[in-house]
Amino acid sequence: MQRIRILLANHQPLIRSGLRLLLEREPDFQVVAEAANGREAIVLTEFKHPDVVLLEVKLPYLNGIAVTREISSKNGCSKQIFVTADTDEAYVIEALKAGARGFVAEDSAPVDLAHAIHVVSVGRMFLSPAICMRFLEGHLRNGDISQNEMQVCCLLVAGYGEREIAERLNTDLTKVRIDCRSIGNALRFGSLPEPIVRSVSENRRAVEVA
Repeated sequence: MQRIRILLANHQPLIRSGLRLLLEREPDFQVVAEAANGREAIVLTEFKHPDVVLLEVKLPYLNGIAVTREISSKNGCSKQIFVTADTDEAYVIEALKAGARGFVAEDSAPVDLAHAIHVVSVGRMFLSPAICMRFLEGHLRNGDISQNEMQVCCLLVAGYGEREIAERLNTDLTKVRIDCRSIGNALRFGSLPEPIVRSVSENRRAVEVA
């Protein structure tokens, strides 16, 4: 079994240790290096060639978004996921624009992180459902999407395919496909925010290719 090589970048030793313990539970993960600041993260990425780099937003010396921009321009093989308490919408948007493939809320890492790494490592994108819901709350109130469509959308941006979504929601696959078409219409009419549009579009293409 080929293991997914991971570089862990966080300025807080206790959080790095906690994340390492979490990652080491997965037999197909290997933490190949740890960085305490942004410059270390760039150097270690060039030296260790990880498959996935886990970042926080507020890294010292060079923040996580600048690190992502640098790694994306120089090392397209390493995919970046933010694991951070800084989940403001502006950070999510900037991280994705810089080239990040995932954004995990730090407090949901025990539930979301392993799945996020698997999803990103095969070319999909990942946003924590809690982050997705925050992006979509206003659109739900405005009637752009229904409650069911919001649930489906949040699972789409978490990298799940239609069959997986039907299983997770304990619902009929046909119903999920109808909701996906409605979400697709919302995307085309520009009534959903850009991070959701990008994540849904890329994930659905990746599933279709697979």
